[in-house]
Amino acid sequence: MFLWNRIEIYRGTSLKEFSELKNSLAVAGIRYDYKLSDHHRPNLNLTDSFHRGHLTSEPRLTMEYSLYVHRKNYEDAMFLTSNRHNR
Repeated sequence: MFLWNRIEIYRGTSLKEFSELKNSLAVAGIRYDYKLSDHHRPNLNLTDSFHRGHLTSEPRLTMEYSLYVHRKNYEDAMFLTSNRHNR
């Protein structure tokens, strides 16, 4: 699927939601593409900062999931994904 032919239908950090959406598309026969991005974000613990007098910046890894479908399948994909909990 070429970049200019695809449209993003999901972007988030929930592996569960990403997997559910991906499975729904696969069962319906809608082709999809996806991208996984690792983001290194500081974990600022503001409560501890008041007790210790400084901010802690402990790194944690956050995965971001993006899911794409072909433009011609956008409406079907959105209908399918928005109604997946009604089954």
